[in-house]
Amino acid sequence: MIPPLGWRLLLSAVALGAIGCLYVRRSAPVLPRIRVDDAIGLVAGLVSFVVLFGVYATATTARTITGLLQWWAGGELPHDHSSHLPMFVQMMRSGSWAGTSSPDLLFAGYPRLHVAIWSAGEWAAGISAGTPAVDLVRPYVAWSALTAALAAAVLTWSASIAARALMPRRTASRTRAVAAGLAGTATALWCLLGSMGSMFDFAAASFLACAALVVGAVTVSVRSRAAMTRLGWFVLPLAGVVAAYVYLPLAAGLLLPALAVGVALWRWRRRRLVWFVVVGLVCAALAAPALTAITDSVRNAPWGALTGGLPAFEYWPAVVMAAVATLTLALSSRAAGRLVSLALLGPVLSACAVTLYFLVDSVRAGVTIGDSYYTNKMVYALLLAAVPLTAAVVARWTSLRLAKVPPARQGTGLVIALVVIVIAVAEISTVTLRPGVGGGVLTRPAGLAAFEARQSAVTRIPLVGDVVLSAAAHPDSDGHTTVTWIPVARSVTGYRSEYVNMFAGRLAHSLAIGSDIAYERYNVTVDTILRTADPVASLGEVLQAAPDLRLTLVVPDQQVADSLAGVVAKFGPERLRLVIADRSD
Repeated sequence: MIPPLGWRLLLSAVALGAIGCLYVRRSAPVLPRIRVDDAIGLVAGLVSFVVLFGVYATATTARTITGLLQWWAGGELPHDHSSHLPMFVQMMRSGSWAGTSSPDLLFAGYPRLHVAIWSAGEWAAGISAGTPAVDLVRPYVAWSALTAALAAAVLTWSASIAARALMPRRTASRTRAVAAGLAGTATALWCLLGSMGSMFDFAAASFLACAALVVGAVTVSVRSRAAMTRLGWFVLPLAGVVAAYVYLPLAAGLLLPALAVGVALWRWRRRRLVWFVVVGLVCAALAAPALTAITDSVRNAPWGALTGGLPAFEYWPAVVMAAVATLTLALSSRAAGRLVSLALLGPVLSACAVTLYFLVDSVRAGVTIGDSYYTNKMVYALLLAAVPLTAAVVARWTSLRLAKVPPARQGTGLVIALVVIVIAVAEISTVTLRPGVGGGVLTRPAGLAAFEARQSAVTRIPLVGDVVLSAAAHPDSDGHTTVTWIPVARSVTGYRSEYVNMFAGRLAHSLAIGSDIAYERYNVTVDTILRTADPVASLGEVLQAAPDLRLTLVVPDQQVADSLAGVVAKFGPERLRLVIADRSD
């Protein structure tokens, strides 16, 4: 059923904009010509969306929640897709940038532009703020998948554009098209076979989109002198504002390209340089609050002291590809122009600089490289910036060599190049070692492993999802705090229970009242208890030591409830209540 207002307004605005383009002088055509590399980007985005969201499309809400919490499955590729769902629910329910129900909200200072855009999309579609939070679970997954799919498409297009920009000026159009097609194909294959799928499952869709935005904005703005003087002076500052409110450290990738644009304007368009400075100052003022929010959120600890695992990814290939792209462009910058080559390297060089900063900070804090959250995340940002640029460099070299092959053999040479690309991308995507992190090399590409893990989590018995939904249906009341209680060694779940309870409880709370909650409540009541050798006895000790503590435990089945019968009898229902989760299937 089409909502009565939202979709009609949205489609009407698009139609009016298209009609307006017909009468605007020198405007682009409404239906531009689609080239092969454009089609490759579209296919990459579409296939990525199907792969990421397909397993959730027909799943029940309970199974979807079980899949979102698959980080705690302890498998080959651990994931946690649930962490941004409370943000989305909170913004949909409150309609505000930050929550108002608690002064100590989890992620209260986290930039939320991505969930703001998702919420705006829901509102435009006619979804009201009063929609039950449980009904927002599937839209959350869909928006996350769409965001990651757009990132894949933008990275693919960026590789094709960079390949065209790096070609020598007097190059045949066919050779340019071959280079763009090869670069786009290699990047699209990596988006599907590489670790983007596992990062999507890690709730990193906004991070992927921000990195793709920075890479895409830089590539479009600095691909030629004309692009610098016509587009770069306003595209880069606007991209900086968006990046600041999605993932601030990635905005540094726009600084070097902005400097290159300033040099180009000084040489060829000095009047426009004034506008560039004005727009840059305005955008810097708009982005300043994001810097304050980030610095305030970690004011009690250095960046390097923050620990936390990431899904295994192509760590060393990222370093190698960044080095290859940098050295190649530095040595062959005459073909495309030194200014263009230097500007295209902006995201790669900035990612290296920020990574070194976090690395030094983590060493000072006594944190190993493999455990440093921000160090690893910036290495992944380096990977996202290096993949399309390296693909463009290799495609440029390959297409120029193919151009020297006799025409009768160029088709065979192109097929060989495509086969080599597939093998190379699959091989790179299979290597997932990180410094100081145990594990090994995956036996298949990370993207395939992530898809299998996603499929397995959604088809698993939805015990965790049932517990979360039941806990959401019994919010805190009468002084009782609702928590989930999934015991250790429950083979039916396969989860690391002490952690899944902490996150399942937070998720249940957000679905119940539309806001997230601080970790401390669940650390005290569940996380610490389930780490002990005898959780039931520890629960009794906690209740004995805290006379004011009243709990409502949501348990998966009668067997678990029976194991807690002694504690319930000792403290009575006024201190401890049990709720057996309803089974969805």
